[in-house]
Amino acid sequence: MLDVPDDSPLARLIPKDEDSAGRILRILLLVVLVHAVGVLLVGITQPLLDLHSFRQTQTALSVYWLAQGGPWLAYETPVVGAPWSIPFEFPVYQLVVTGITSLGVPIVIAGRLVSFGFLIGTLWPLHMLYKELRLGPAAWLASAALLLAAPMYAYWSRTFLIETCALFFSALWLALLMRYLTRDSLLAALGATLAGSLGMLAKSTTFPAFGAVGALAVAIFLLREMRAHRPAGTILRRAFMCALAGVLPVVVGMAWLDYSDAVKSANPFGRMLTSASLSLWNFGDMQQKLSTALWDDVVWRRVLPEALGTLSLLGLALVALAFTARRTALAATLALVGFLFPFVVFTGLHSVHNYYQVANGIFLLAAVGIGIGRLNDAGWRTAAAIVLAALVAGQFTTFYQRFAPVVTRDYSDNHLLRIATLAKEATTPRQSLIVIGDDWASTVPFHAERKALALAPWFPLPLFEQVFANPQAFLGERPLGGIVHCRSELPLYKEHIPAIEAFVKDRAVLGSAGGCEFLSPDRQAREPSAAPTGG
Repeated sequence: MLDVPDDSPLARLIPKDEDSAGRILRILLLVVLVHAVGVLLVGITQPLLDLHSFRQTQTALSVYWLAQGGPWLAYETPVVGAPWSIPFEFPVYQLVVTGITSLGVPIVIAGRLVSFGFLIGTLWPLHMLYKELRLGPAAWLASAALLLAAPMYAYWSRTFLIETCALFFSALWLALLMRYLTRDSLLAALGATLAGSLGMLAKSTTFPAFGAVGALAVAIFLLREMRAHRPAGTILRRAFMCALAGVLPVVVGMAWLDYSDAVKSANPFGRMLTSASLSLWNFGDMQQKLSTALWDDVVWRRVLPEALGTLSLLGLALVALAFTARRTALAATLALVGFLFPFVVFTGLHSVHNYYQVANGIFLLAAVGIGIGRLNDAGWRTAAAIVLAALVAGQFTTFYQRFAPVVTRDYSDNHLLRIATLAKEATTPRQSLIVIGDDWASTVPFHAERKALALAPWFPLPLFEQVFANPQAFLGERPLGGIVHCRSELPLYKEHIPAIEAFVKDRAVLGSAGGCEFLSPDRQAREPSAAPTGG
C-alpha cells in the first residue's frame, strides 16, 4: 500500500480511500508532469535554433514586433520585405506572449512558458470531456499521463509555437459541446462557440479534426433523440445551438482567412503565401493521400513512436479493449476519427511537419487511455497500472532517443546565430537586412532584431532582379543596413546564381560565420577592421 501523509501536498492528488492501482495511476501522472516541467526548464533559455526553427522564429518575430508597438490585426512578420505584414493565423498565441513579455519576461522564455501552459491547460477540457462522456477517472488519468509523457508533446510544448494554444481552445470547444449535449446548458453552447472561434483563429488546421469529431457526436445524439421521440421543437432547438457552436467558428475563421490573404497580397512576395497559392502544399494530392510514404513512413514509423513511444504496438492493442463496451467503443471510434482525419485532409502539412501532429496525436492517446480505463473498470486494475507504466517508460525512451539531444544541444556556435549577432552589432534598429541563403526563414531577422527581406530559392527570378536593381523599394522606410549572404547555400539558387553573384560583388565583408558573410549595404570599400568580425 502506498501511504501518503494527510498533510502532504500529494494528499489531494492521491486520495486515501483509493486502491493501490488507482493511486499508482495518479502517481504516474504526477511523475510525467514533473518530467515535462524538467524538459521545459532545461532548454528554456535556448535560442530558437532547434527543430523547425523556421516556424518558431517566424512566430517569435511577429511577437517581437508586436511588443515594439506594431499593429495587432495586420501584425508584422518582417521577413519578406515591405509592406511588413503577412499574417497567417490570428495572433491569439502571439498576443498572450506579448502580454507576458510586457511584464519583463524575455521573449524566448515567455513563448516557451505560454506554449507549455496551454498544454497543461488542455488537461482541464480533457477532464471535462471524460466526465461528460462518463468514461471514468482511470481513463482520464491514463490519457492525461500519456499526453504529458508523449515524446511529441514533451518536446513541442516547450517550443515557440502556436500548436498547444490552438489545441487548448479546440479541446475546450469539444468538451463544452459535449456538456451542452448532456446538460442542455445554454452557457456551455455559447462557451463552445467562443472557444471554437478562438481555436479556429489560433490555427485553422487544428480545429477541423475536433470539428469532425463534434459533428459526428452531434449527429449520433440527435439521431438518438429522434428515436426516443423527443419533441420536434426540442430537437430543432438543440440542432440549431449545435450548428451555431460548430458553424460560427468556421465562418469566423474563413473571414480571417480572407482578410489575411488580402493583407498578404499587398506584398509582392506575400502574394505567393496566400491560402490559394499554398493549397497544394497544404492539402497534397490524391496520390500523396494514398501513398505508402504517408501511411507507412509518416504515420506508422514517425507519428506512432512520437506519440506512443517504443511500445506503440502495445498501445494499439489497448485501443482494442475499448471496443469491449458500447460507451467506450463509441468514444474510441470518435477518437480514432479525430486522429486520422488531418492526415487525409492536410496531407502535405502532416507529411513535412512533425509538429502538426500536436493537433491530432491527443486523439490517439485518448483512445489508448480509454482502453486502459476499460481494463481498469473491468476489474484488472493492477494490470491497467502496469501497462500504463510500461507505455510511459516507452514514451520516455523514445523522447530521449529522438528529442533530448536537441533540447540539451549547445547552440552558441551556430553560424546563423553568430551572423545574426554580427548583423545586429553592425546595424542600427532602424535599418533593415537582406538575407540570401536561408530560404525565407526568420532565423536571422529574429535573432538580429531587424526587419528583413529573406530571398528564398523558389522566389521567381524576375522578383530577384527587381530587388537587386532597387533594394530600397522593397524595404520601405528601413534603410538597408547590410546583406547576409550564406555562400554555402548558393547551389540551391540554381538559375538565380548569376544575379546573386552580381549583386554581392565588390561589397566589403564586415564579418563572417561558418558559410555566411555579412556584407556592406553598398559597393564602396570599407576597412574590415572598422567593423565587427566573426570566426
